[in-house]
Amino acid sequence: MAGRFDAFLKGKKRYTRVFLHVLVWLLMAAVIRFLSVGPLTNDNAKVIYIASAVVIAQSLFVFYFLGYFVFPRFLYKNKYINLIFWLLVIYFVIHLTNYIEFRYLVTISDAEKGQGSLFVTRFWKQYLEPGGLFGCFTNLMIAYEIYGWSLFYVTPLVAIKIMRDIIRLRTEALRKDMDQLRLERDILSLREKGNQLQINNMELEVNFLKSQINPHFLFNILNSIYMLTFDTDERAADLVFKLAELMRYSLYESRKEIVKLKDEINYIQNYLALEKSRKSDQVQIDFSVSGDLESHGIAPLLLISFIENAFKHGVNRSGKNGYVKIMLTMESDDLFFSIINSIPLDANSVMPLQNSGGLGIKNIISRLNLIYPNRHNIRIDQDETSFSVELRLTLQLL
Repeated sequence: MAGRFDAFLKGKKRYTRVFLHVLVWLLMAAVIRFLSVGPLTNDNAKVIYIASAVVIAQSLFVFYFLGYFVFPRFLYKNKYINLIFWLLVIYFVIHLTNYIEFRYLVTISDAEKGQGSLFVTRFWKQYLEPGGLFGCFTNLMIAYEIYGWSLFYVTPLVAIKIMRDIIRLRTEALRKDMDQLRLERDILSLREKGNQLQINNMELEVNFLKSQINPHFLFNILNSIYMLTFDTDERAADLVFKLAELMRYSLYESRKEIVKLKDEINYIQNYLALEKSRKSDQVQIDFSVSGDLESHGIAPLLLISFIENAFKHGVNRSGKNGYVKIMLTMESDDLFFSIINSIPLDANSVMPLQNSGGLGIKNIISRLNLIYPNRHNIRIDQDETSFSVELRLTLQLL
């Protein structure tokens, strides 16, 4: 709708401009015919008609050729040599048309019928005929008479056109300057925002460093507990050590985009060791690994999400006789990961709980689509007693 309205306004302005041009030239034609050429020549109707038509045609030619071709290309761009050349060409064309015109007009003028000396015969015999085709460049009076006869009427219109063009060009230049100033202001504002963003990032880094105090303090406490329990209870000391390793991996390695597959598996093994210590003999936990684990990298904490999901929604709610079976195999660049876990039964019915995978599985799938687009394949199954995930990932070499 807005585009149509703009087109309508542009069309209206165009028609208004055409109407004004036509109106001005009609008024100019009337002035030339009845107030200038007619009284000046004081000749017969045919002479007055031809002379008026030629002057009007010359005025139209000079106005539009100068105003829409010569001035925009040369005057407004300060190309003065080209401008002078075209002015001389126009001046010579006007002189040439006058020379041809008056050579014919003297043959039909009333002066030839013995009615005395009229303007047409005087202009021809005193100036144009003696000067010849190039008299406009050799005789100052010829130049003056040509201007008074052909160029005097169009001069005000050309002057108005020049002034309007200059005002328009200066307005456009001013608008461009304003746009440039606004652009520079916006750039400065963006730089200020960028500086503020740097300040905010520095503050975040400071806050992050401050937040490291508590983890470091906790690591020191865990190390102290490990040293105290090592001589009395090696199993407890080992669990403390594994817990410290889990925390260290979660805090530092998880910020990386890619970690070693071997480190991710060590993290899984530490996690399973802690779960085994919690579940004792109530839950069967099996974990098997095969293949080259040294050469490839993986997104951190990706596989552990499936394992945590298995304990949270499956084993932890299954009670006794629960199980988690995990198998991980590396073949060439492909990682094959499978996990199957028991799921609880609803106390009010013998049907398994629905959606035992929970929201966690959806988040894991979203992460896979983001990190490994077109490089993974996942299959999820659930029956009455178990929940299973089979995943294939194409990993990158380190």
